Amino acid sequence: MSHAERSGKRDLTYSGWHRPASIRRYLGFRVASLLTVIDIDWCEACGYCGEPMALIETQEGNRPPKSAPIMRRLAERAGLPAFSVSYVVEDALIVAFRVRDLNGGDEQRLAPQEYADWLVSLRGEYPCCVQRRAVS
Repeated sequence: MSHAERSGKRDLTYSGWHRPASIRRYLGFRVASLLTVIDIDWCEACGYCGEPMALIETQEGNRPPKSAPIMRRLAERAGLPAFSVSYVVEDALIVAFRVRDLNGGDEQRLAPQEYADWLVSLRGEYPCCVQRRAVS
């Protein structure tokens, strides 16, 4: 992953093309309406070796995190934890987070520093991260 945002925008061309209103030109409406797609928001990974640590579904707003059942199933298959996160923006800054473990557990409300610490905690005792922390 790049350490800086590259474009500051999201291209919605593929998203629009994949929707039933568009793709039915090629498949017919019945088949087109059965195609399902989700975007994968975030995969937290080890900064040293690139090993995936967790899948995270995000949304802006002060509402409960999404249930994200497809993300949960994908994480189960990959053997990864999965979370849904809502975040609140004020004056172009994120001021609060709501985090839910998609495999159960209570929702957590976290301040930005707490959320940053939580992201680090996802690495837990992963060998690559532990080894690097011992060297630093």
